[in-house]
Amino acid sequence: LRSFLECPDDEFFNVKFLDPLFPIEYKNGKYCTLDLLIETKNGHKINIEMQNEDLDGFGKRVSYYLSRMTARQLNKSEDYDLLNRSIIVFILNYEMKPEKFNNSFAYFKECLSNWRIRNKKGEDLTDSLEVNIIELPKVPKEYKNNLFYDWLNFIKAKKKEDFEMIEKNTQCKELKDAVVTL
Repeated sequence: LRSFLECPDDEFFNVKFLDPLFPIEYKNGKYCTLDLLIETKNGHKINIEMQNEDLDGFGKRVSYYLSRMTARQLNKSEDYDLLNRSIIVFILNYEMKPEKFNNSFAYFKECLSNWRIRNKKGEDLTDSLEVNIIELPKVPKEYKNNLFYDWLNFIKAKKKEDFEMIEKNTQCKELKDAVVTL
């Protein structure tokens, strides 16, 4: 997360793991379970989702998860200024298909795309809502010696040789430790 989110590095020390279950809030309401929900030092909420299948309704699901994460931050009579950032990171084991979104988004060749609420001039309405989509099949095959790509290659790795290559080439102690632990 430190390698690509716009937050100071110390934001991610001593994160809290939160309950990823969102209870049904009204009769016949939708039940929601997130893969992983954390809170950073300053209260930012980050949901990390892993997806292996290209399911219908992806864009709407992103909206639903983001709205549920944000709505549960405030209690009755609390001011909106108390809202912290709500960030979703989707790690997809497939490439997104533009036709599933009625071509309403630009097709990205990069493995990471960042989304916020913006006007047509590209100006942010707010920085408190953010979606990051990582498409693992688009991760470059050549070794880049970059923390972001090192971690993505760790996630993608399948063979012992893949992990050994990461351990040999990365400068990140946490990643070396993760390879040794795995």
